[in-house]
Amino acid sequence: MATSSSRKLSISLPAEIAAGAQAAAEREAGGNVSAWLAALVGEELRRQESLAAVEEWEREHGVIDDEALRDARARWLD
Repeated sequence: MATSSSRKLSISLPAEIAAGAQAAAEREAGGNVSAWLAALVGEELRRQESLAAVEEWEREHGVIDDEALRDARARWLD
């Protein structure tokens, strides 16, 4: 993941999660755990922003019902 600047953080993970993260980084990011974690964190932040946007829309327009979801999925996947 290319960024214009980086900030070093120190984190601690349970041993089994750290081992899994290292293995996944080997497979997916050339062994670069920082790059692998940065990609995951970026995805999570985008997910949270999307959920916040849906919550805001629902506050203004009401809850999105199943029919609207089916219609949106059909359009999105076409």
